[in-house]
Amino acid sequence: MVDPYDLIVVGAGPAGSTAARVASEKGLKVLMLDQKAFPRDKACGGYLSFKTLQILHKPLPNDVIEKNIYGVKWHDVREKMKERKGSQLLGITVRREKFDKFLATEAINAGAEFLNPAKVLHVQMMDNQSTVNIYTDDTIYVARKVIIAEGANSLLAQKLGFLKKWRRWQSGFTFTTTVQCHHETHNQIQPMVEFYRIPFLGGLGWVFPLREGYNIGVGGWVWRYRDLYQYYNSFLKEICLHRKIEYPSFKPKGSYVPAGGFPRYLGNRTIVLAGDCGGFVDPFAGEGIYYAIKSGEIAARGAVQSINNNKYKFGQQYRRTCKQTFYLDFYLSLVKTVLGGTKRTIYADTTKADKFLTDVIQIMKYPHYYRKVLRENLHIFNKF
Repeated sequence: MVDPYDLIVVGAGPAGSTAARVASEKGLKVLMLDQKAFPRDKACGGYLSFKTLQILHKPLPNDVIEKNIYGVKWHDVREKMKERKGSQLLGITVRREKFDKFLATEAINAGAEFLNPAKVLHVQMMDNQSTVNIYTDDTIYVARKVIIAEGANSLLAQKLGFLKKWRRWQSGFTFTTTVQCHHETHNQIQPMVEFYRIPFLGGLGWVFPLREGYNIGVGGWVWRYRDLYQYYNSFLKEICLHRKIEYPSFKPKGSYVPAGGFPRYLGNRTIVLAGDCGGFVDPFAGEGIYYAIKSGEIAARGAVQSINNNKYKFGQQYRRTCKQTFYLDFYLSLVKTVLGGTKRTIYADTTKADKFLTDVIQIMKYPHYYRKVLRENLHIFNKF
């Protein structure tokens, strides 16, 4: 019989790499698989909030950091702008190919094996449910526990029956492009993230600064993705024209983004889903990396306890911890997204814009800011 791994992690993004690193540091024999050859790019805004930086196990090296962020801008429907800038770090921007490679390397340094490219074709739970067979193109691997972190549209999770096709109101879609800016130096590019009002429910446009250019994107509910694509082309042209940037000849990257706040099936006693695969994305802010890292860590710690204690209910405890950690924030964020509509009335010269910028900054800084808003609203309500 093949000597089984304690844990196999499928997917080497932030959730998978974090899970592999944490489990390896705790002494498990870990194998991480990814179908893409690393380094690889991914459709993403590439923004790491301050709260995300706080849960990284170590500071990022300078070559991974594109830009330190100290402020936020809001552009309204009338093309007016309001900004909020300070001395406190709000986050950083990264290129995903560098950031994800860094996280994967940290998992390897902790003792995990990493095979890429290695596409997983099938997962088979054995009759006694004590081990799982992982089938790739040319090899069968055996594991005691499995964490699937393949992303929002994991075919593996679908084959297992864990993940059904996202319903149209449970997912968003984003388009992003990275453009070079040769006439601005690194110091001339402002250390601020910019958000734009776009005519889609719950949607936002963004311009995030990089070392020598910008990450430009839009996101909205998935049922309008064709309209969103057409809108994005004009949005990108307008941004490039305004900033005197050469319009890119290549097509934008597109990606599905699950909206947190909906019930999901997260796994059983041997296999769990982490990151986007588990639906862990803030519906209002569109932030997924924080929740990917956090869910990967939770899954890994659960795997360790399950390996060391046969009575520990891996999937059940994982679902319970994720619910306690994320779900109230997701529900409140979802309500805020729907009530915010298309943000048409958030004019730059009104108190609504002040409140919007305050919310964005606080969301960047604090993990449970939505709960604070709920408590404040309940306090006001109780006065009447």
